[in-house]
Amino acid sequence: HFHRTDNLTLMEQTMRERPTVLTNHGYQMICPAEDFYMELGRRVCEKSHVSKSCYLHTCFGKCMSWRPNAARKQYARASWGVKNINSFSAIIYPSHRSHRRFEGLISDPGKHFVLPYFCPIKPLDTVPIKTHEIKTITFLGRIREYKGYRDFIKLLSLLENVRGLMVGDFTE
Repeated sequence: HFHRTDNLTLMEQTMRERPTVLTNHGYQMICPAEDFYMELGRRVCEKSHVSKSCYLHTCFGKCMSWRPNAARKQYARASWGVKNINSFSAIIYPSHRSHRRFEGLISDPGKHFVLPYFCPIKPLDTVPIKTHEIKTITFLGRIREYKGYRDFIKLLSLLENVRGLMVGDFTE
């Protein structure tokens, strides 16, 4: 299972050896900018996926990194994704909007699933739910300044009868 990686060699090797699922966080597998957004002009790119003009466009539209090495890496990842998207055993998308960007690339629609924001559509009625007198608010993901972990801690200090749980990697 891959959520996100730039290590295409690892992904290729894994896909050769065993069924591999991609949980598609965004558009990084088909768009070098990862979000179909162009800084210059502050507009959404209307392309459905990466093309040869994307790499040239970075010089003028500023949609990818302005650093040439990073831009090459982003372009290589997206080009690889377009070429290999149908080699995954399954791809899970967080929204129908995300799935629509991939539709023109999909050869087997039975391997592509929309699971809204990666949450089950139906409640898990058979799983017993533990209840606690003190509610827990969870911060899940990379614990970075730009993700707002300090705001999370400050919020917890303002609430009564609530505990916080932070789960993720911290490198600052």
